Amino acid sequence: MKLYILLSFLALFPILWIVSIVILKKWKHVLKYSVLNVVFTLTYFIVIFYCMNDYFINDSYGLERIIYFVVLFIIQSLTSFIFALYYKYKLSNNVNQQRNTL
Repeated sequence: MKLYILLSFLALFPILWIVSIVILKKWKHVLKYSVLNVVFTLTYFIVIFYCMNDYFINDSYGLERIIYFVVLFIIQSLTSFIFALYYKYKLSNNVNQQRNTL
């Protein structure tokens, strides 16, 4: 039962990442934003799994690398989602201010 909760919790973060892109779909820089997120994720993957061999010298099963990658992806997903909410809130405030001035 605990494993299902953990896996569903971990599945939430890619969904948050996609939701943040959907929230920002009206933003003119959403394509750059999406590409930058994918580049960051690929960079995390390449650096952790191929370049940091000295850092994970005592990691015989590779679990530290996987956990490190998952934690970085969670941080990136949460940051992306918080940015999307902030931008949506900022955008809605700008629209409301423009309506009030008309």
